[in-house]
Amino acid sequence: LSKILALHLAADDNIKQKPVTCITFAAPKIGTQSTRLAFQALEKSEKLRCLQVQNEDDVVPELPQNPLNTTGCPATYPFCMKMFDQGLTFRDTGMKLFLYRKRADYTLYYPKVGTNYC
Repeated sequence: LSKILALHLAADDNIKQKPVTCITFAAPKIGTQSTRLAFQALEKSEKLRCLQVQNEDDVVPELPQNPLNTTGCPATYPFCMKMFDQGLTFRDTGMKLFLYRKRADYTLYYPKVGTNYC
């Protein structure tokens, strides 16, 4: 919910204090490619800063999954399948800090415009 709120606050011209900063831990994906593009436009215009921290073994940030590569998510699978049937898949938004459990290392990445990377 914090990413959705951050998106709305950053897009609201009545909110004068910018940028809106959002840091999440183990947050699920919140929208499709259009949501990703809205995030990127607000980040580019310096109205939004978003960082998602994810541990290596955490499955929550991978939800909802594309039904073609899911290993099972009974609670959300029908919803995911409906979205996928409409040509929609959920995408990552904002900067991601990926922490590895078995080694003292991390990866920092940002999903690029036009990529299919979820």
